[in-house]
Amino acid sequence: MRALATRRKRRAGRSHAGAGGRRRILFFRPLALRIALALAACFAGLLLHFDYQMQLYFRDSAHPRPALLYARAPKLSPLLGQSPEKVLSLLEYRGYRRAERIEGPGSYVLTGNRMDLYPNPAPGSAEASGPVRLAFQGGRLRAMHRHADGARLGSISLEPEAIGTLQLGPYEDRIALRLHQMPELLVRALLAMEDRNFERHIGVDVFAIARAFVNNLLHGQTTQGGSTITQQLVKNLFLSPERTLSRKVTEALMAITLELRHSKAEILEHYLNEIFLGQSGNRAVHGFALASEYYFARPLGRLGPHEIATLVGMIPAPSLYNPRRNPERALVRRNLVLSKLAEVGAIDDADAAALSRSPLTIAPHRSAGGSVFPAYVDYLHRQVRQYFPEDVLRAGGIRLYTTLDADIQQTAQQALSRALARLESDRGISPGVLQGAAVVVSVDSGDILALVGGRQGGFAGFNRAVDAQRPIGSLVKPLVYLAALERPGTFSLGSMIQDTPLTLETEAGRTWSPQNYDRDFRGPVMLLEALTRSYNVPAVRLGLEVGLDSVAETINRLGVRKEIPRYPSTLLGASVHSPLEIAQLYQSIANRGNRMPLRSISHINDPGGGVIARFPGRADRVIEPGPAYLIDFALRQVVRSGTASRASRHFPPSLGLAGKTGTTDDYRDSWFAGYSGNLVTVVWVGRDDNRPVGLTGAGGAMRVWMEIMQALPLAPSAHRRPAGVRFLELDPATGLLARDSCPERILIPVLAQSRTPRLAPCSGAGGAGRN
Repeated sequence: MRALATRRKRRAGRSHAGAGGRRRILFFRPLALRIALALAACFAGLLLHFDYQMQLYFRDSAHPRPALLYARAPKLSPLLGQSPEKVLSLLEYRGYRRAERIEGPGSYVLTGNRMDLYPNPAPGSAEASGPVRLAFQGGRLRAMHRHADGARLGSISLEPEAIGTLQLGPYEDRIALRLHQMPELLVRALLAMEDRNFERHIGVDVFAIARAFVNNLLHGQTTQGGSTITQQLVKNLFLSPERTLSRKVTEALMAITLELRHSKAEILEHYLNEIFLGQSGNRAVHGFALASEYYFARPLGRLGPHEIATLVGMIPAPSLYNPRRNPERALVRRNLVLSKLAEVGAIDDADAAALSRSPLTIAPHRSAGGSVFPAYVDYLHRQVRQYFPEDVLRAGGIRLYTTLDADIQQTAQQALSRALARLESDRGISPGVLQGAAVVVSVDSGDILALVGGRQGGFAGFNRAVDAQRPIGSLVKPLVYLAALERPGTFSLGSMIQDTPLTLETEAGRTWSPQNYDRDFRGPVMLLEALTRSYNVPAVRLGLEVGLDSVAETINRLGVRKEIPRYPSTLLGASVHSPLEIAQLYQSIANRGNRMPLRSISHINDPGGGVIARFPGRADRVIEPGPAYLIDFALRQVVRSGTASRASRHFPPSLGLAGKTGTTDDYRDSWFAGYSGNLVTVVWVGRDDNRPVGLTGAGGAMRVWMEIMQALPLAPSAHRRPAGVRFLELDPATGLLARDSCPERILIPVLAQSRTPRLAPCSGAGGAGRN
């Protein structure tokens, strides 16, 4: 009985214990559910936070995208008569691919004298214009037709070249390209090396992680990563570089969220533009487009397979595989990428082997600023700030279409550098001492086609083309003579002016006696000869007779927006100006007296292609047709037989080139400003420390000018004689109407208001005049 009682007590105890346990379980179930719900809510909130953070970036808001800059779009046209080689050069430069048949935008087929071309869409546009057929004859483009309906086309525009961005921040830059602008081989190399399953995973590749884990375990160290391209993009944009478990989990979650929101193409395009690929001083090099310019000095579309492989090989460790600092490691890494390309069938095994034997082809060190043309972009940035606040430029990824001609800019940069080195060698000047600047503008439109701020055009720094304020010497003389020629009742190109000693008293009570270059005096000379030969004393006498106020007003009227000193020395170029200011002055003369304000921006579009603003030029007549023709005639004589006559031996006479040399005291500054029918080019040569360089305008800057202009497409001058201008045959010794017996005669234009001079006292009779 006692045993039975004991068993009953035990069962009763267990029953009470079970009841208590059940009560405890019932108590904890709601708590566990609450905790699970709270964790789920936190997780969902975390995902929403990640998603919000990334959407801000992809909408160009929280993570601002820079304003993109484009050069002027090149045109293909039968009127331009481009050769097949030129057309192919333009296409290859932009990454077009040759195919057996048209494969969509960015492809072309070349068969004999016929090319079928499918242009890429313009930046900001979602659709291409459709394929066209180009017909060549006699080595020139003769006709173009649209595929769709056979309509004849006068011209088509290729997509403009991306030249950089407005400064994104103080320490990083990039050149953003669309995915279709990236070479296909680059994409294949990237996927082969970094993410073979990119098209199949959802942001995280479990198999790649497992493969990397096993590989690293076998080697006893981290030799392979398992991060996808999506994870790498997330890490670069949003996360710190620390290696912790929490960061890796965050990275994976953000990658999955990103894949759910955005297409593979969008992710890939952002990765190619954002990936870090090195450091240039205090500036980070982001994206393959900028890295291509930084390491190879060429656009991305012009890189060969071995060069693309070099860049892709740098991704895991840009410092370790930097081809400049560690060429041996970079070479090994490049060859690994080439072997992977062969493995996936992107290139042949034989090509991979041959390319692996080639050396690294790295360009000399260059700047990685916001553009490969930093002087131009520096000026552009100043101009844009006049119209838009900085936050607008940085917030929306707007597109600025500039007036820059990339070919002309590159030509001017290279020519300036070569010519300065040659001058140093010829004159025994220490290498690197000379500096220079150049500006090239369109005669008709005032578009700034090129702006070179120094002999190392690819490096940012002091922008001499805009900021170097230097005395201009004899470049001012055409303005002095123009002020006189605008008074036809008093002066003409045939008027005589005294070239005799002159002494003036300054406001400080000192005396000033201007001298000619050769320190000789010639007595009375014609205005035309005095300007052509750049005599100093006649220029001062003429300027004083016309009046300093009149000369200053002429300089301001033609485009210089600042106060001109009213001193006699101003008549010989003592006032300081930049090359850009001089370009405006001479544009007004070259354009037959019509001033077009120099412009660097054509128009600005929003990211969708809509036009935000246009900047059309508006011509102002600042010189009447008659005086404009006379001063242009005189400047042509400067090149034909005056101080710039050396230039005439290097160009066809039919171009009718015009220009003026300029030299300052002690040969500190060498200038030349000259123009053809379509281009005005201004060059300055000197030293930054303002010490003498021993170069005249003809011996220094004009040589640089010639090298630039010889490489550019020049058009002959179309300055036709306006109404009210007639030609007279004059005796250069007296400025009087020449007789047949005069030993010398010169044909010059004069205005109808100018009185006809009497006959020269040459023996014989007769005179000549032409209407």
